[in-house]
Amino acid sequence: MSIAPLYQPPAKAKYQLRSKLGYFAFHQVSRFDYLMRHLRKTLPYLTARKLANLALNLAEWKFKTLVPRSMPPYLKVESTPVCQMSCTGCSHHDPDYKRQFHPAMNLTLEDFKRVIDPVKDTLLGVTLSLRGEPLLNRNLPEIVGYAHQEGIATSFPTNLSVQMSERTAYEIVSSGLDAMYVSLDGTTEETYARYRVGGDFQLVVKNVRLLAEAKKALQSKRPKLIWKLVVFDYNEGEMEIVRRTHKSLGFDGYEFVPDWSGQAFASKKRIFNTRLVQKKRACFFPWNAMVITSEGDVKPCCHEPRDFALGNAIRDGVREVWRGKAYHELRAGFATKTFGKNMHEECKACIGYAEATGPSAQLVQIEERSNEPKQVRADEEIIARHSSENSKLSR
Repeated sequence: MSIAPLYQPPAKAKYQLRSKLGYFAFHQVSRFDYLMRHLRKTLPYLTARKLANLALNLAEWKFKTLVPRSMPPYLKVESTPVCQMSCTGCSHHDPDYKRQFHPAMNLTLEDFKRVIDPVKDTLLGVTLSLRGEPLLNRNLPEIVGYAHQEGIATSFPTNLSVQMSERTAYEIVSSGLDAMYVSLDGTTEETYARYRVGGDFQLVVKNVRLLAEAKKALQSKRPKLIWKLVVFDYNEGEMEIVRRTHKSLGFDGYEFVPDWSGQAFASKKRIFNTRLVQKKRACFFPWNAMVITSEGDVKPCCHEPRDFALGNAIRDGVREVWRGKAYHELRAGFATKTFGKNMHEECKACIGYAEATGPSAQLVQIEERSNEPKQVRADEEIIARHSSENSKLSR
């Protein structure tokens, strides 16, 4: 099966991102873009108290307050660590990694309530994913429904390569889910299978249509169904097909994200990290978001450092962990006067601290200056993301 027959671009045509917004989004991927992506979903749930907490949170992040008065505006709560696929760029591609999880490792509604109830009055949104496929948790519609009832935006990425009945589609739509990002990295079975090992292209397309039909039947504009295409050299030419055909398949919008392992992205990331280190900026995660596994363990970010836990949100409570000693020490690593000295090794590795402060830093600066006039070229290299309906996601 192929989507391509729905649209045949002119010979040698190649869709390229040329907007200034795309280039800007990459350089702000750890701050502005992340924030704005979530704000678009949370607009219908905003209250004066949530706005006040957000404003205070941003101020405390800027001034690197070690024990913030504000609560995290966003939570990333894992619904399950289990996944049925073995995508080449994912930890689940390693059989030993996959074997540590079993089907019963699912977040329960009771545990979810323990996590969000203490902060629900200030919480803007929750993303229900981390290591696994969210839809494998049968409690998901109930969990989403509770968050929606409490005025909290919800979303999650999914491979959507799961058996889905019409009833399940109706339950997902009725739950109040705000957005679903569907990982479909190609417009043909052959292209899709190169990265999404174990996935079923036809099943994904079928499920998108099933959800779109359920939305229509229930007269609901949500969840927004977003086609998320990870762009590789071999599927870059299919971007135009995505742009032209996404609506006919049932999607509301689309999003292009770079191949994190590609050279173009690595180069831009190195420049970004050098700026962050040399200007002694704080990473946004220790101040703006909390990442929680299905067992309740709190991680510093979504990069999944395996032996780096800050507490347990189910056992200890989000407020207690957020203002606890472990988080204090994590944030202290980004303190301006002692930036990097007491920083956790995982954080140093993530931001390229050694490279940014070593002999190669000058070479990175030269590379950055040489790239500055090539803004359009950077966009064409797919260091960007785009949604055709960004302005509509809040409706």
